[in-house]
Amino acid sequence: MVVTNTGNSLKGTIVVSNCDKESLSQSKDTLSDTLTQKVQTGTKNSNSQVQVNQIRELSDGTLALDYECTGVSDQKTAKSALNTAVQQDDVKQTIVQSSKSDASNTGDSKQQKANQP
Repeated sequence: MVVTNTGNSLKGTIVVSNCDKESLSQSKDTLSDTLTQKVQTGTKNSNSQVQVNQIRELSDGTLALDYECTGVSDQKTAKSALNTAVQQDDVKQTIVQSSKSDASNTGDSKQQKANQP
């Protein structure tokens, strides 16, 4: 979800459940690169960069990934890419690898269950 936009940058937060904060923190660079690729698919945003700046634990146990996207030429396309990124397989895979069930090796991904209707 995009929270604010300032000229050629966007700031926002993605909230995920059932993830291990330490594991997800170790994946910040991978998430940043993957989100950057999503935004850059729009030709006008080919110079955009996404950086996951902080991962916070919220009171309900979910994690908030605060990010900033810079170098945005087409905000509408960039917002759309960021809003749908968590539905993309490569982003999901990075998040699932940080799920609490994977971290504890129970073998059953609660993240996948949480994403089912």
